[in-house]
Amino acid sequence: MNHHNTPAQLSDALERAYMQATLTNTEPVSITRGITKAGKGIGRFGARIVRSIGRHMAALNDARARDVRYTHSQW
Repeated sequence: MNHHNTPAQLSDALERAYMQATLTNTEPVSITRGITKAGKGIGRFGARIVRSIGRHMAALNDARARDVRYTHSQW
């Protein structure tokens, strides 16, 4: 028997136990909580990128200012 081509299936007892645990969960299912969590994560990631770009631009401006002071040229 070729085990590589057979799909992985749950046994009947395990499937029943899984369904019973799922159906007896009294907590209401809400997609809002997941969307809120994802939105906050995306917001934090975006803020991190903006701060990183700001630091990079500040470093470039600082380097240009130092260069002008040393060479007395305009940029």
